This record gives sequence, structure tokens and C-alpha cells, in this order.
Amino acid sequence: MNRPFNNRWPWALYLMLALGYFFSGQLLSGISTQSQVVAIWAPAGFALVGCYLWWWRFFPAVFIASAMFNFSAHGGVEFADLLSNLGAEVCIIAFGATLQAAVGSALLRYWLGDPLGLTTDKQTVSFVFIVGIVVNLISANIGVFALSCFNSSYSVDNHWINVFYWWLGDSLGVLLIAPFLLSLIDLQTRTEQGGRTPLTVLATTSVLFVSVTLTTLFFSQNSFENATALAKREIKVVENNLHRQLNSSLLHIQTLASFIQNTPQINREQFDTYVAKLIRHQPGIKAMSWNPLIQSKDTDTFEQQLSDIYHKPMYIKGIPLLDDDPLVVVKFISPELGNQAAIGFNVYSNPKRKSVLSNQKLHHQPMATPIIQLVQSEKSEPGYLLFAPVYGLKPHLTPEPASYEQNNDVHKMQLLGYATGVFLVQQMIERAFNPVRSDMFFFELYEAGQKNVFSANTGQSELSLDNDPTLVSLSFDLVGQIWQMNLTINNEFLSHYQSRLGVMLFILQLVLVSFIMLLILFMNNRQRVLDTKVSDRTKDLELAKQQSDDASVAKSRFLANMSHEIRTPLNAVIGFSQLAKQAESDIQIKSYINKIEQSSNTLLGIVNDILDISKIESEKLTLEHINFDFHALLKRIEVMFEANADKKQLKWQVIDDLPKDLWYLGDPVRIEQVLMNLCGNAFKFTHDGEIIVHVTLVANKNGVAALNLIVKDSGIGIGHEAQASLFDAFTQADTSTSRRFGGTGLGLAISRELSQLMGGKISLKSELNQGAEFSWQLSLEATKQAPTVTQPIIAVESLAGLRVLVAEDNMINQMVIEELLKTIGITPVLVNNGAEAIKAVQAQAFDLVLMDCQMPVLDGYEATQQIRQLNDFQQLPIIALTADAMPQNKQRAFEVGFSAHLTKPIDVNKLTECLQQYRG
Repeated sequence: MNRPFNNRWPWALYLMLALGYFFSGQLLSGISTQSQVVAIWAPAGFALVGCYLWWWRFFPAVFIASAMFNFSAHGGVEFADLLSNLGAEVCIIAFGATLQAAVGSALLRYWLGDPLGLTTDKQTVSFVFIVGIVVNLISANIGVFALSCFNSSYSVDNHWINVFYWWLGDSLGVLLIAPFLLSLIDLQTRTEQGGRTPLTVLATTSVLFVSVTLTTLFFSQNSFENATALAKREIKVVENNLHRQLNSSLLHIQTLASFIQNTPQINREQFDTYVAKLIRHQPGIKAMSWNPLIQSKDTDTFEQQLSDIYHKPMYIKGIPLLDDDPLVVVKFISPELGNQAAIGFNVYSNPKRKSVLSNQKLHHQPMATPIIQLVQSEKSEPGYLLFAPVYGLKPHLTPEPASYEQNNDVHKMQLLGYATGVFLVQQMIERAFNPVRSDMFFFELYEAGQKNVFSANTGQSELSLDNDPTLVSLSFDLVGQIWQMNLTINNEFLSHYQSRLGVMLFILQLVLVSFIMLLILFMNNRQRVLDTKVSDRTKDLELAKQQSDDASVAKSRFLANMSHEIRTPLNAVIGFSQLAKQAESDIQIKSYINKIEQSSNTLLGIVNDILDISKIESEKLTLEHINFDFHALLKRIEVMFEANADKKQLKWQVIDDLPKDLWYLGDPVRIEQVLMNLCGNAFKFTHDGEIIVHVTLVANKNGVAALNLIVKDSGIGIGHEAQASLFDAFTQADTSTSRRFGGTGLGLAISRELSQLMGGKISLKSELNQGAEFSWQLSLEATKQAPTVTQPIIAVESLAGLRVLVAEDNMINQMVIEELLKTIGITPVLVNNGAEAIKAVQAQAFDLVLMDCQMPVLDGYEATQQIRQLNDFQQLPIIALTADAMPQNKQRAFEVGFSAHLTKPIDVNKLTECLQQYRG
């Protein structure tokens, strides 16, 4: 029977382990994700180690620490609450944690022994799978049982998934934290005795702890974002469905109005038959009626008609509000069952319905009433009425002169009455929300300007979702009535979505951790002596690396930064490309391709920065001088960074104090580039607070406007020593910035150079930890003439069937351009060099040629020159599609006869626009 470290551990360590149980639980709960899943429950490891060292003496510490943690986790409770169900819940959970630690420590003390000193592989396997995995079912089952019995907010629907996550956290906590603590406690003793040090266990458990935690956080955050994105897409579906339902109600009432208008002598049976067809597949229609318009003098005649139709005495109900009011009386209604009382009712006697019928718009289109509570149903339910005017030709009662008849005015179009529909809101909601969407959202539907809700699944009669951070407000215009819908995402849906996706990941984590800990414990028990050598070698390598870093100059740091910045997106491109090959789901492949595209754009941005600084240094960069709208430019900047501000929860504001009727001449692309660099720099180094862009007109004299553009943030600030070299190329505020925040160190350098080319100046005010303020003084020509708005290009469909020749020597590039062209309906002819291109244009007719510039046998420049010298090919559009992106290359292309110049990588939108411009 193995006894652990008898009586040599001070009570200070006892207290540290007890406090470690409590505070590690607090820390891990604080960094848990939206799903509240704690991947590694470290307190389970603290409890096992404490009970292993002190046996029954540590049981009270586990019970008290567990009870204190679970009591504090509820928040806002008082000590007296321990006498309620909360006290029972907390005590039972603490009992489960103590019992689990007692069983595990008993197996170690009386069977296996010290996990870091096991002598056989069988003992190691028993520790991992019995103590590390099986025993942890105790606390999971007891804890979830306590929640289900005593916690009123606990949902029993997820009982077993909660047991799984609880058991998973405890298992990983025991497998990682227990060996880590034992290694840490015993490190000094083993070293003093000349034994093998457990540094491998310390390092491995630390790395696994960080890896599993970060992986879980990343996965949970990603699945949370996916769930949120799914919910947002479903919100759009709900909006479209409800629009469709409302439009359908308009279509049905207009259809009924048209039928009545085209059936002047309509009778009761015809009306019932037609309405039955309309409402057969529309449960949202409560009833439909025909309400003719009659004058007061015709009341008796109309009552007689009603009596003849229904074979019993019928009278008009509803006294007109005014003496000269006409009557709008329900003549037919279908279905009649349950609606007989409405027959003969004067709709004009109801003030609200009269206000709708009196609306001038109703003469031309249907109109809706405000929401009403229908009492004809078994219980009161919300609905609305739709009125559609019915017109017809009626002869004048008094004969007119012959001349009047000759003028074709003997008949006059008159309002005969209104087709009316009673529509139920709840049925429309049920058709817009299927059961899955109902679980996704809470919604409240109300009329604009009102606080009362007429349809909701929140159980509230007044608005209650206004302060929810996921609130989405939708608006529906129902011909005269505006409905508002507040939608919020159900947190229960988010949690379940993540749980369903996370089960396989967490099982994989447990399997990997178990396997790795087995290997590490095997290695630790057999080859501990190697740890010292590895540590010494690691220190030597770190020292050599430090000496190498200290000897590096600015260009060396630049190359290191470039390697990092280029390899990072390139790693994503290669990695997701490999994943895409193995993926079986179209959704997965599309997701990987989107990430590849994002990383490729990042890589292209780095290359463009390098090209820009190269152009500037070689004085090859030229600026445009065109009329542009500064307000639109600032609006683009505002929209571009809104997502970043939301993600980092920063206050983001663009203040445009420029005159509304003044435009400017300059290079808007480069001005926008400078502002993007300054704003991007601010977002990179600001973690809380605000970022404000303020643009003002300082002066406007002799047609020259002096502008002041300020980008102010509340970020980490820049020290005075670093400010001197901040605008130098390949330089950042300190050598760790590139590792902490990323970046090439080119953005501010490019911004300063572009500003100087424009005759401007960028200055900086900043203090460490007090934010930074970049101020850009810029002078531009001002004009009162608004810039010309570019006309939209024609539809892409017109490109289908275009005859295109592609000259490209690279097989991969051939495949790319061929597939891109096929997506817009073009099947190109492919050749491998310029010589083949000349033969091809002579052999068959083409509408356009896409020509690479660097090819074997005959390059694109020479091939284009020779084509232009041939008869009948001077006007053939030849577009340079090349990786030669420098200004001199573009100039050379136009000199030899190219019609346009597109650079690689290929942008399908720019390619399509160019093809449209030069199509035959």
C-alpha cells in the first residue's frame, strides 16, 4: 500500500490548494464562452491532488471550496438563501465533488501510487482511464441531478448533454491539472535528490491546457458566430415570408374585387363558391364579404333585397355617424357559419373603419384597418380588415339629351362598394415561422407608434425586447398601416447549436489528451534524465536567437516581418486548400474557399504595400487629378470600419464638417488609402474607448481648400522616443509590435510619402497609454461642379457566347482563366504562346484576345505588335492579362498596341467589366 509524502507538506500548501480550487473555478468560468462550456475544469485536479496528499483531512476543504464557488456563481443571493433549494443544490454538488476526489485519491493511495512514479505501463493506463476518466462520472451525475431537482431555471431537455460536458471538464481537469500540480510540488525535491525532473510533464500539461482552452474558445466563438449568422439568414427568410403573406392577402382581396366587378349580377351562391376557392389554401383568411355602397334613400329597397336573398326579414344594422353619410352594408359574407351576425351591418357606422373607407387612397388601391381583436373566434385573436374598391358602369337614373349620349358619357364609372377580407395575424405568423425558427427567435409584432404587442412568443403584452443586444427591427407596410416586428435571437438556440456541433470536437480533445498523457507519463517514468539536456539545449538556442536578433538591422527586421506577414496568409491558403481537397461537404468547401480568398486578399495587400513603397522610392508613382466627392469617400471609410468597431466594442465616429456643396480635385484613391492606413492603425492599437475621424475645412481661398483630417484614438499610445522613427519604412513603435499586433511597418511610411506627394503633412500627438492623434493637413483644388456619376455597366448576360482567345503559357493560369470565363458563359480558345496566338487570330474570328505578356517562343508584347501590323486587326481588342504590375510595364503595354491592361491575380469583376467594355 503506497503512502504519499507522509507529513512533510506544510499547511500553507493545504491552503493554497483549497484556494486554488475556488479561484481556478472562478477564472475558468469567467473566460468561458457563450455556451458556458468550460473545457478543462481545473478544480477537479486540485481536489484530487489535495485528497491524495492529505486524504480525509482535505475532504472538508473540497466541500467548502465547491460550495462557496457554486453559491457565488448564482450572484445576487444572500446567505439566508442557503436554507432554500439553492442550499440543497449547492451542498449536493459539493458532496459529489468531494466523493469523486475521495474515490480517485483512494485508488492512488491504496492501489496505483504516485502518478509520476508509476513502475509499469499497466499502472499508467489504469491512472489515465480509471482515475482520469471513469471516476469523474460521479460528480457529473450527482451535480446534474442536483440541478434538475433544485434549480427552477434548469432545462431537463439537455440532461445528458450537460452530464457529458460536466464529465468532460472534470476528466480533462484531472488528466492535466493533477500531473501538473504533482510535478510542480515535487520538482525541487526530485532535483535535490538527483532524481529525474518532471519538466516534460509540466511543459506538456501546460501546452495541452492552453491548446484545449484556446481551441474550445475559438470553436465556441466560431460556432456562436455561425449560429448568429444562421439566425440572421433566417430572419431574412421570416421577413420575406411575412411580406409574402401580406402581399398574398392583398392579392386575394384584389382578386375578389375584380371578380365582383366582372360579375355585375353576382348572387349568394356564386360569391360563396368563389370565396371558397380563394380561402381553401389560405388559413389566414377568416372571412370575405361584399359590401355595396348605398344611399340613405335606398335603405328600404336594399333591406328588401337582403330579405329576398336570405329568405327571412333582414335589416341594416349600424346607424350612420353623420346624416349625409352613405351606407356600406355587408351583403354577402363567406363562410357564413359563425359570421351571420355581420350580414346587414353598416361598416360606415364604425369610426375606425369609416376613417379607412374615407381615405382618398382607397379610391385607387386596397387599404387596411389597424389591428382589431376578432371576437368571432373561440377566443379573441388579432386580425385586420382589407377593403378593396369595386367600380362599375351604372346608367343615369334621369334620361339625358341625345347630344349627351353622343358624347359617350351616358354611362359613368361609379364606386359600387368594397370587397372586404378579414385576415388572422396568428396564422400568417405560423406560416412565416416554422417550428425551427420559432425556437430560434423571440419576436414581438406591434403597430408603429404603439407599445402594445398584438402578436408575440414572449408572453408579454407590451414591448420587452428593446434592450436586447441581438435586436433586429423589421418594418412592414400594409397599405396604410405600418407594422413593426422586434426579433431577438434565443440564447437557448445558440447554446443548443453549439452543443450539437461541439460534441465530436470535445470527444476528440479528450481522446487526444488521454493519448498524449499516456505517452508523456511513459516517457516521464522511463527517460526523465533527458529533460535536463533538452532544457539546456533550449536555453542555448534561445540565447543564440537573442544574440542573432540583437545583431539584426532594420532591413533584417523587415525581412522577418515580411516572412511572417506573407507566410501567415500563405499558410492559410495552403492549409485550407489541403482541407478543401479532403472535405466532403459543399458547405465546408465553400467555407474553406472563402477563407482562402480572404487570405489571398491579405497577401495581395502586402504585395501592393511593397510595390507602393517601391514606386515611391523610385519616384515612379503618379497621382490622379479628378473631381471627386469627399463626403462619399468619408462615408465609405465609416462603413468600412463599422464591423471592426462592433467587434471590438469601440465607439466609432466619422464627423464630416465639410461644406455640402463643395467638391475637390485630386486623387481620391490615394486619399482614401492614407485615411484607411491611419484608421487601420488606430483600430489595431485600440482595445477600448473610441476612435474618431474629424474632417474640417480650414480655409478656401482662390479656389484652394485647406483641409484638416484628424484621426484620434484612445489606444495604447506611442512614446516620444518611438515617434521620431514611426514614419520610417519597415519600422514600428517597438520590436515586439509585429508579434503582438502584426503588420509590415509600411502603412504609416506610405501614408507620409503619399501625403507629401499631395503637398500635405501628417503630424502626431501621443503619450503612452493615452491614445494618439494623427493630424493631416491637406490642400486641394475646390470646385462648385459636382463630379460626374459613372453609369452602370450592362448586364453580364450579354457576354455569353463571346468569342475569346486566351494566350497563356502557365497551365494552372489557363485553368483559372478558362473556368472564370465559363462562369459568365464564355468558352475560350487557349494557346500557349504569342506565336500560336498570331496563328489563331488569322485562322478564325475572335471578338477579343486576352494576352499574357511573359511567354516562351514569342512574348505578349511582340505578339501584339505583329497582330497590329496585320490587315483587319488594328481594331481587335487585345487585353494584357499579366503579372507585370509596375507603371512602366503598363505604359509599354499601351505603346505596343494593347487595348487595356489587367494585372494578376485576376479580379473576376474587373475582368467582366473590361470584357463588357470591349465586347463586339
